[in-house]
Amino acid sequence: MRPETRDEIDRYVATGVPPGKFLMAVLSNNLFESFNYADDYNSKNMLDIVRYIFNHTPSVCWGGKTIMDEWMNHQGLSGYKVRKGVKTNGKAKSKRAGSKS
Repeated sequence: MRPETRDEIDRYVATGVPPGKFLMAVLSNNLFESFNYADDYNSKNMLDIVRYIFNHTPSVCWGGKTIMDEWMNHQGLSGYKVRKGVKTNGKAKSKRAGSKS
């Protein structure tokens, strides 16, 4: 994966800054749009990009447009309050702040 792709993902996670169309499609789980917006390099490296997102980002910030909108509205990790004891890594789906258990 290109360093600038990783940086764009990390910026989105940290601050909620919307990524470009390609990463917006990847993060919102839209396979067709992901490949539509991918250049040749990103197309060939899609698996690495998805693995990075799954393993190194909070699962509450990706998976659908509504999820992403909520993340961006909270300004990413800088403004998102995660409930105590809730995991936010990509290995387990996390509960959103303010959701009922």
